[in-house]
Amino acid sequence: MTGLGIFIVSTYWTALTLGWAIKEAIVGLEGEPRADFKGLCMTCFLGLSLPALGIGFLGGLPVLGLAILVILGPIAGYMPGIMGAKKVVPMYARAIARVKFGKYNEAELEIIRELEKCEDDFDGWMMLAELYAKHFNDLAEAERTVLEICDQPRTTPHNSQWPCTSFRSGI
Repeated sequence: MTGLGIFIVSTYWTALTLGWAIKEAIVGLEGEPRADFKGLCMTCFLGLSLPALGIGFLGGLPVLGLAILVILGPIAGYMPGIMGAKKVVPMYARAIARVKFGKYNEAELEIIRELEKCEDDFDGWMMLAELYAKHFNDLAEAERTVLEICDQPRTTPHNSQWPCTSFRSGI
């Protein structure tokens, strides 16, 4: 009886602790990570509800904690991968090198390649506009690029200084 009691208490306690930890971890979660978390919860619930119901049906109230753990365990296990997903920071070193060597078409392709990773990177768009204005002498395209940046609410400068000061001084 002691073993059964320890099993019941520990599974209920673990289920309660996991539920609390998951609730605390998602507080303030917004945007894409929140949508990913909701997808994870839905997948775990849909995929594991049948096994959890089977455990609950066969074992009754004493194994209810274990049945809940069947659903919450994978959520808690996969949640750090979703929560810790960092946005890829674009690196413009190759583009800067291309500009310094006078390979402006290749620099444009490098900047565009990096902007595909992070479409709302203000600095990349400004580098592209500067490249159009100074090296391709296409002020209309540079102006169009800057105006498109202004129309995108998610595209905001990270700070008042350009992080790529070597790019600016190299032009």
